[in-house]
Formats: sequence, structure tokens, C-alpha cells
Amino acid sequence: MGSISGKHAASLTVALMAIWLAWSGIYEPLLIGFGVVSVLISVYVTATLASLDNEGQPLHWSVKMLWYVPWLLKEILVANLDVMKKVVSPSLNDEASSVISPTWVKVAAPQQSRLARSLFANSITLTPGTVSVDAGEGYIWVHALSKEGAESLLGEDGGEMGRMATKMEGENA
Repeated sequence: MGSISGKHAASLTVALMAIWLAWSGIYEPLLIGFGVVSVLISVYVTATLASLDNEGQPLHWSVKMLWYVPWLLKEILVANLDVMKKVVSPSLNDEASSVISPTWVKVAAPQQSRLARSLFANSITLTPGTVSVDAGEGYIWVHALSKEGAESLLGEDGGEMGRMATKMEGENA
């Protein structure tokens, strides 16, 4: 099984137990016992699969997520408003209109870790009007609803969203 990190095992155990208790809503001793056994089996299997590490469970991102998540939620809201504005635009039905101009773009993904690249690609997909279609070493193919949406991801750093994902790597990449 190799050496596992105690802090990763402990944090996974606490997180899974909290989720189990919250979703269960039943606090009888027998059911809590079943939950403890289930959580311990899950942590054991995760450790056996060698997933208790900084990539499988990035504890060093915990504090950084406190500012990344609100930033991403703001971006999702802004993109939702932009898509709604485009969809209800009176010029949407005009032949010459470029309100919606679907496009493909190859976005630079300079993040060093697969985890940060995954965060970047998933953040793109969570933002309405853009979808990450393929990711490779140093790039992500994105389909965007408009050229403006695609342009916001251009540049050698993947635009603002790419810079934010790169910041998440920090010193512990």
C-alpha cells in the first residue's frame, strides 16, 4: 500500500463522515456505526489506490479555494448574464447578426500540474457559453458561443481564468 499521509487520511475521514452525517440526517447509534465503517472502508480503498496525496486531495489548496470559488461564481454569473443578453437580443434573428458567433479556440494551459489544468478546463466548462472539449499538455480546445467569449481565454497564460488556475498551484505544484 505504500506510505500514506496521515493528514490526508484524517481530512478525508472527517470530510466523508461530515458528508455522510449531513446527507443521512439519521443519528441513531447503529446507523452512525454503519457510516463509520463505510467511511473507513472508503479511506482504506482510497489509500490502497494511492490516491491520498497532494494531487488526489490537495489540502494545500484549501485556503486558496476560499478566494477562487467566489471569483469563479462571479465569473459564472457574469457569463450567464452575457448568454441571456445574447439569447434575448432582438438582432438574434437577423441574418447578418453576429450576436452568436460559435467558434473554436486552442487555449494555452501553462499550468504545471494535471490538477491545475483540470481545474482550468472545468472552470471553462462551468462558465456558460464555453465548453472545454479536449485537453493536452499545454493546451485546451474550447468551443465558445461567441468570439468575445473565446478571446477572453487567449494569450500565453489562458487569460484571467488561466492565471487564476495557475495561482492555485502556488509553491506546492
